[in-house]
Amino acid sequence: MRFVAILALSLVWLMPSAGFGGASYVFFYQERGPWTVLCGEDEVAGRKVCELSAPPPELGVKQNVIFVEAAGRDRFRVRVQIRDLTPKDAPVRLQIDSGKVFETLAQRGEAIWDGKAADAIVKAMRSGGAVTYSVPVAPDGAPRSTLVPLEEFGAALEIYRQVMQAHGIG
Repeated sequence: MRFVAILALSLVWLMPSAGFGGASYVFFYQERGPWTVLCGEDEVAGRKVCELSAPPPELGVKQNVIFVEAAGRDRFRVRVQIRDLTPKDAPVRLQIDSGKVFETLAQRGEAIWDGKAADAIVKAMRSGGAVTYSVPVAPDGAPRSTLVPLEEFGAALEIYRQVMQAHGIG
């Protein structure tokens, strides 16, 4: 199963995307619970990139994925990549345990929190038990919720930061 996940991730990274712009290769991959640290080089743009995401991809399963990205020293950006068809400007909600609900609008297949909101989300994730994000699904807007355990999030975040530092990323 792990080989299939690595193969699927490699194939996803080989496809052109907004983040990579062309053919890429993976030089680091590690899972911690449902969290995946994946780093590669965009050969077209000539830059290295890393991402921390959950849940891990499953072949044949369309799922919305959460990413935690570095945005400077101890600053973050939290992004949900929406793979569902959503109503225009749909509100996406994110909550850690039974804490504060963070809401933003889905735009172009993503929901993004940055600045103080993202920093507060990551701080809560470090000490929380689970993060839940809900995306309204077209045509009726009923939410599809995804729950991701956070037991291994702190360890995955530390690995992400160490790999980025070791490779001069960010």
